[in-house]
Amino acid sequence: MKKRASRKLKHLWEIEHDYYCSDTNYFSNECTQNYESWEEFIEDAATEDLDMNLVFRFDWFVPTEDNGEEVEVLKLYYMGQRKGLFRSVLIRVCSKNEPSVREFLEQRWKHLSKLWEPFA
Repeated sequence: MKKRASRKLKHLWEIEHDYYCSDTNYFSNECTQNYESWEEFIEDAATEDLDMNLVFRFDWFVPTEDNGEEVEVLKLYYMGQRKGLFRSVLIRVCSKNEPSVREFLEQRWKHLSKLWEPFA
């Protein structure tokens, strides 16, 4: 079994993807949910089915302007596999939310990795 080289973990807001992901669905511009806080979101997401709510990407933006106020935004991108429904979720977050966000994403990463098992 290969042993991975240890590396320093980056903060989630330090990750820059090479390409963006749209917040809208090709067939509908009304596929985005907004949450005012991580706590509000996690209350709704606590019992979500990981297959029907497959998270395939995240982006954490720091800072963005919202009516003159600097706001950090976490964007989650979902695919409802059975119906092929794409949706995005925009959540106001702050750096203190990172441990909880990381725990949430780690669980989804492990689930997503199972779908790609032959390549793990």
